[in-house]
Amino acid sequence: MPAPTAFALLASLLASQLAASQPASALESAPLPESASPSATDTPRDGSPGQSPADAPGLGPRQTIDGIQALEVCATLTYDAAPSRPHALRISYAFPDRARLYMANGPVEGASDRRLRYRHGEVVWALEPRQAQSVEYKGEDRAALLLSFEARRALYLWPHGFEWVVPVDGADRPLDLLRETQLPRLGKLRVELDAQGRPARLDALGLDGAAGESWRAIAWESRSDRWIPAGHEIWLGDQRVWTERVTTWDRQARLLDGFFLPADRRPAPPPGVQHLDLPAHRLKRVALPKDAALDAVPALFEQEVASRAEEMAKLGTTIEPKVTVELDDQLRPTHLLLRLAGLPQTPAPEWVSIPERSGWAIVSRTRPGGQEDLERLRSAAQKGQPLGRPYLRHDLKDPASFVLVLPLDP
Repeated sequence: MPAPTAFALLASLLASQLAASQPASALESAPLPESASPSATDTPRDGSPGQSPADAPGLGPRQTIDGIQALEVCATLTYDAAPSRPHALRISYAFPDRARLYMANGPVEGASDRRLRYRHGEVVWALEPRQAQSVEYKGEDRAALLLSFEARRALYLWPHGFEWVVPVDGADRPLDLLRETQLPRLGKLRVELDAQGRPARLDALGLDGAAGESWRAIAWESRSDRWIPAGHEIWLGDQRVWTERVTTWDRQARLLDGFFLPADRRPAPPPGVQHLDLPAHRLKRVALPKDAALDAVPALFEQEVASRAEEMAKLGTTIEPKVTVELDDQLRPTHLLLRLAGLPQTPAPEWVSIPERSGWAIVSRTRPGGQEDLERLRSAAQKGQPLGRPYLRHDLKDPASFVLVLPLDP
């Protein structure tokens, strides 16, 4: 079978965890720091900082392609090896040289086993589950991941963003239905058109002509006055790896440059402040009495959890045991933030899905309470970044564990 590219390697790796019949991939042996620690939580972990963005090649200016400057696509994946266990994919672009892939072992909401791939200019990184430190891809791995990012960009923006020509060699297919575009130092993309002139198949080919991923059975739908590739299959050689169905298509995404950097590669925040990627979750806000004190919040939380035991039994999950309380600008408690510990097994529309987002945190052995703490968090944000409401996290099993968080507004 032809050598798979980086996205296909990721597909093979995840599938191999689900079925022993799936081939192992090169990602299984990717070098990860021995000191790496869990990061899929908004409880920060210690870890050595990675390369500073100042040391990395710069980004080019942003471009608008067919009226779109940034795009975020969410999809559900179904592996042939595990048809009953859907996975989630979110891929984000700021054109032309910023990209980020998020893949979760389960729906995006509440996923704890997630893998991320980043493109920041000409540099790409990988971040594995429960790892705090990212790994830079170089050489063939780097080229393969860039080729895959570009292949998806070409499909999502078809026919814009690339110069498409009729190939010289049709590989036994009618030339009038084929188009190609060359990608310097990466390889090329070849498209087979349907009767409407849209791709029915897209193949990514390396510099040596070796086949990588193949997007097949591409189904197009008109959404918001635009035709989008709403579904397709991913093949490796003669093996179908997964089918993919687009769930959301956001061409007005607000994506800052820092979003395309792993947390350990971002500019250092002020002393005592940590930059985090906050995981997606399901949430319910419960208003607190206006005169509620922070000291009373743990007892109010336990009462609220106890009152929802029957509801949790129906949903087939529990409430996360950590106390999370929303604060106002004076750090006074306003709402309990109840989080589901796992995915509900029955519909739960009143539990709001909060997407993955970035934020800043202060970790303390004593409860943060000074206005200066909130100002330190705000000073870490870039000018113009939309900020959410601050909240405080506290583990009831550890009386001396507090995390004050200021998230970006999703």
